[in-house]
Amino acid sequence: MLGVVNKAIEEFVITVHGGAVWQEVLRDIGTPGFRFEPMLMYEDEKSYALIRALSKRLSKPQQDILDDIGTYLVTPPNGGALRRLLRFSGSNFDDFLFSLDDLNDRVDLALPDLQLPQIMVIPQTIDRVHVRVSQTWSGFAYVLQGLLRAMADDYGTLVFLDVRRDITDSACIEVILIENNFSAGIDFDMVGGAR
Repeated sequence: MLGVVNKAIEEFVITVHGGAVWQEVLRDIGTPGFRFEPMLMYEDEKSYALIRALSKRLSKPQQDILDDIGTYLVTPPNGGALRRLLRFSGSNFDDFLFSLDDLNDRVDLALPDLQLPQIMVIPQTIDRVHVRVSQTWSGFAYVLQGLLRAMADDYGTLVFLDVRRDITDSACIEVILIENNFSAGIDFDMVGGAR
């Protein structure tokens, strides 16, 4: 797995739980003081070990931690840049949601070595969508669920999200759109803080 994944986990842990917790997690997996390089490849097991150790240390289910990481990735101030990139995908949550079909191609242009799990959006009814996620990264559906929840809030849309096993060997995030204009949402500024 590309080191940028482990760097994201590191930044999440340090920002949300503190540097001491991160150092304890590194000790727990037998790599005290180790520093991940974003563009180097690491064994997938290293990323999974980080999540398992964090889960044990915080006494929190792995799925909840992965969901929290997904939310963290797009929540300002830490996730401001990624949030802005994703907001270019549509003027409302529906547009954004259906643009996920193109996410893999867009990520491949920027980070071809990342090998993001395949994402496919499948409409079910007018207010229900399934987002199918290949299981090439165990637990990625929970990261995507956290990201989707945060982006729905960003657009001011109220949604219900639930990760379930699909009939294929994929995870499926069921997205139920409850109300499109539930709140005002968060202002979107294309240039971020630059003026």
